[in-house]
Amino acid sequence: MKYEKYKDSGIKWIGEIPERWEVIKFKYFADLFIGNSIPDEDKKNFELVEEGIPYIATKDVKADYSVDYENGMYIPANSSNFKIATERSALMCIEGGSAGIKKCFLERNVCFGNKLCCFRPTAKYVNARYMYYFIMSPTYERYFHLNLSGLIGGVSIQNLKNFESIIPPINEQEIIASYLDDKTSKIDAIIKSLEEQRDKLEQYKRELISETVTKGLDKNVPMKNSGTDWIGQIPEHWKIYPLFYLFEQNKDKNNGMKNSNLLSLSYGSIVRKDIDTTFGLLPASFEGYQVVDNGYIILRLTDLQNDKRSLRTGLVREKGIITSAYVGLKKSLKDLNSEYLHYVLHTYDLKKVFYSMGSGLRQSLNFSDIKRVPLLFPPLEEQLEIVGYLNRQQVKIDSIMRKIDLQIEELREYRKIIIHEVVTGKRKVVGGAE
Repeated sequence: MKYEKYKDSGIKWIGEIPERWEVIKFKYFADLFIGNSIPDEDKKNFELVEEGIPYIATKDVKADYSVDYENGMYIPANSSNFKIATERSALMCIEGGSAGIKKCFLERNVCFGNKLCCFRPTAKYVNARYMYYFIMSPTYERYFHLNLSGLIGGVSIQNLKNFESIIPPINEQEIIASYLDDKTSKIDAIIKSLEEQRDKLEQYKRELISETVTKGLDKNVPMKNSGTDWIGQIPEHWKIYPLFYLFEQNKDKNNGMKNSNLLSLSYGSIVRKDIDTTFGLLPASFEGYQVVDNGYIILRLTDLQNDKRSLRTGLVREKGIITSAYVGLKKSLKDLNSEYLHYVLHTYDLKKVFYSMGSGLRQSLNFSDIKRVPLLFPPLEEQLEIVGYLNRQQVKIDSIMRKIDLQIEELREYRKIIIHEVVTGKRKVVGGAE
């Protein structure tokens, strides 16, 4: 349903709006302010507070616009050194990679970080939920990103205060907010259900890989104790060897720049990287990189203490170079299938085996640290059967997961479209209905 009459808002990025609606700068109806940072060395002091106001950092604002109020950081209630964003205010990240993207509507009072901006209505003619939905709209997001500046990328409070907002009559704001509460909650419930399905498929895939690489495909074969907790029972005729018996460390350096096909380990896959890119940190010379080839296995065994989520193993499928900070393995035996052994090491990775082996401040490992890790060694024929089976199953599972991801992406886009059309007056809602 459309409104009867429209008028030019006078603002290019807003366009036409319903006749009775107004365009007003944020500074005239809302208080905007950033929070307070806490140095890393002081954070432990706020983890010991038994009662207080939750402290919210950018990481605590989730992709689904929820907030982790129970992150363990609390500011004493009597502290005068921290600004407070009150219940029914909105928070938005205004600096860094999440600028203009991470947003939330608060259900309780919080203290918050200095990359977050609080939007708190001060005028009686503005509904807090309506204001939140307006800053959620793609219209506002696009304008925000056009105003990003600086090396990190951000928008100043002064600029934000001078951004224009579309303000309908208060009764229409309340109707719009109620309508969008209902619509977005239903969409979010569907998205959550799809995400849970995807998570179950991911967990099933991991369990399938673990079960298959340690137990094999024949369910009737006699079993024996492997002697290792994270492996458990294995087929009786399988062998177990220390890693150094099956692999040697790759020490082939890229001296003289004999290869320029730059590779990188990303989310458990070895991918190509542009050697001439200006994005990210790259060395002045790649001569110290290791040269790898099809069938090599790469392990990233650095920063084990601080990063327990990354996938740390990758199988190389083409000749190239990769940083020598990673451990490169090349097989020592002919009757060894690298893809099967990569599945084994990937299983160890998922079971977090490497994290208990680290040492030093960064908890890093090298080849000497892992060379006695026990590896399963079925007959080559079984290795190939297992790899073929797992590859086929992964294709099927990944196909289903991609379809779910597409559904989630379409629902999120639909959510944005609904918010955009309603808060900009392209679609009229009356009494909570279209």
